[in-house]
Amino acid sequence: MQESYRSIFRVSFEALRRRKIVFVVVLAVLLVNLVPLPKGLMSDSGAKGWLFLTLPSALGALLRNWRVSVGLVVVGLVKSVLDVVVAQQLKLSFRGSAAGLFSSLRQIHRQAFAFFLAAEIAIYCAFCGLAAVGLLLGRALYYSGVDITYPYLAIGFLLYPLLYALLVSTAVISVLEIPRNHKTRLLIRLSHRRALWRLYLYACARVGVELLCLTVVPFLLLRFTGDRRLVFAVAAIGFLLPLVILRAGSYALTLDLLSSDEWMRGMFPDFYGRLSSRSEETRPSDQLRSI
Repeated sequence: MQESYRSIFRVSFEALRRRKIVFVVVLAVLLVNLVPLPKGLMSDSGAKGWLFLTLPSALGALLRNWRVSVGLVVVGLVKSVLDVVVAQQLKLSFRGSAAGLFSSLRQIHRQAFAFFLAAEIAIYCAFCGLAAVGLLLGRALYYSGVDITYPYLAIGFLLYPLLYALLVSTAVISVLEIPRNHKTRLLIRLSHRRALWRLYLYACARVGVELLCLTVVPFLLLRFTGDRRLVFAVAAIGFLLPLVILRAGSYALTLDLLSSDEWMRGMFPDFYGRLSSRSEETRPSDQLRSI
């Protein structure tokens, strides 16, 4: 599996070198993801019982404000559109296409946005449903004298990479020129235990690297230099490069997990050819290492 991931990263980096416009599109996604939370939502977050007593009431009050609700919907739609655009650019990268940004955007069908939005809403509803059940259970246990705040947060921390992996793979499949029912079958194939486990492990590593670049590296720079503008510039560049490479790796991993599908091999013959050749190049070194 280690050699498989290494081959995926090599092929992903080669694809990115041929289409650098991906960096610009991913930067737009990054800026949308940095939209701050509404003020007051995290106030008193350190108080006892805040997660099960205060947070649900605060969320309910915010969502009853139509401006906040409309703002959340708009930000969500923009993020969904950008996710599809990134998937489209990565698709062209792995195909070796030389199409420009605007011409490639015109190639995206409305069905791709509709498919991704429907699947995204279903995924979010499933995870939000689990979170709501956990909050209700935690609230009932809290009134009984049992506080499960830390176990609840730990479970959420473990499930977040799974949400991440499912959304990325859904975006990958949404822009493919295949019938909608076949897209659904590909998503079901990715939900099988072995494929889902590989996607989950990669997403865990990706989230860890992104958190490292977003928090630890800027903190150390600020501590040793004290220049906030330098810290922001270096952190933005240092975060963007791993983000793009890791996103391309997610795309390549999804393609690798769907390599047995004839439609996929027909759409990405160059990728699968280079991936297999890279894998064959690593085998002799593995044999020598074992000797």
